[in-house]
Amino acid sequence: MQAQNGLSGCFRTKGGLLEEFRDDLFNLMVKEIHITKEREIVFYIQNGLTFIEKEGGKADAVAYSNRI
Repeated sequence: MQAQNGLSGCFRTKGGLLEEFRDDLFNLMVKEIHITKEREIVFYIQNGLTFIEKEGGKADAVAYSNRI
């Protein structure tokens, strides 16, 4: 739970939550990204969390996996 609280703090600004993508924060937080043979995008976060985006999920993730 502490890792999630720290992660959500990275997405907050003085005025509230971030409203646009910031590559500087993304690069600080994401350790590695892997694309599996099953077309899953696996994000390895610096604090040890792992997020998996499956094909058919958010349109941006699907578009990204189709380019790889």
